[in-house]
Amino acid sequence: MRQIALDEKSFAPSIDVLNGKILCGVDNGKIITVNVDGSNKEIHSTTHCNGEAWGLHVIQEKGTFLTCADDNNFFEYSISEKKLLRSGKIWMSNFYGGKPYEAAPGKTKTASTMSTIPTHQQGRAIAHSSKLNHIALSNNFGDIAIIDYNDWSKRIALLLQPKEWNEVMTYSPCGGYFAAGSHDNAVYVWKIQGEEYTLIYNTKLTHSSGI
Repeated sequence: MRQIALDEKSFAPSIDVLNGKILCGVDNGKIITVNVDGSNKEIHSTTHCNGEAWGLHVIQEKGTFLTCADDNNFFEYSISEKKLLRSGKIWMSNFYGGKPYEAAPGKTKTASTMSTIPTHQQGRAIAHSSKLNHIALSNNFGDIAIIDYNDWSKRIALLLQPKEWNEVMTYSPCGGYFAAGSHDNAVYVWKIQGEEYTLIYNTKLTHSSGI
């Protein structure tokens, strides 16, 4: 039998035949069809594949939504076309000049997970600002990466103030402020000027449990 390379380090535990093509359900969450000779591979569906999906944000004016999950991926899907438009990584070493990840001091508490992916690569919340074209993406330590919506390889800022993971984040409609609710019991608010995020407020002493 001819061996068919399906995807990067992936295999197909489920295979069937559809209209003369091999239909494969792949262990990384993709559904593909491919000719029996290995040619004309087409991806029909892509989803998260390791642990749980946490973050969701609808971009109404674009007719898309963003997701992030435990598998180190964040995606943008078309609602009308029901397909993946593009994907990005929550963390890769080349984002920070090849340096290994180091959690800020005191960041030890995380959400429980079934993922085999390292904690700093697990997505917990995602938000988007149409005014700024920024995406905010929190990992399971509470670090928030600010990403250029037009270039997902560009990290604009890294916000390290929350001490635990953030379950909810939002931009103000004017694009001048960004807020995050953390499981360290605080709400954080940053003022935004261009690509600079300045912490101006947190409610550490007013909440008795995680936000």
